[in-house]
Amino acid sequence: MVRVFIDKPNGVNVSDCEQVHVSLSHALDVQDPIPHGYTLEVSSPGLDRPLKRREDYARSIGKLVSVKLAHQIDGQWRMCGRLRDLTDVGVMLEVSGPKQDEMRLLAWDAISQTRLEVEF
Repeated sequence: MVRVFIDKPNGVNVSDCEQVHVSLSHALDVQDPIPHGYTLEVSSPGLDRPLKRREDYARSIGKLVSVKLAHQIDGQWRMCGRLRDLTDVGVMLEVSGPKQDEMRLLAWDAISQTRLEVEF
């Protein structure tokens, strides 16, 4: 299995995956770098893609995210909120509270994993 993930600023659609699959398949056939049979799979990282690089976070400002914490904060291991800003220190998350929304600064070292939440 050869799995390739593609991405672009405005998102990936099926036609993008098809175009890359055809082009890459042709290039692999010509170069023949894999000596045995394989299946080529081209897809996007998905709607709930993980944010790994600062560029991923910057592109996702304003979107709803779920953050898995490296250690508990206020008794929680996970926070869900709208990504509002990112700094050298960490990310600013707007979290819905029981009475009002609040802004939380989560330091980079407090974040174990961040994923986009699917919104419809």
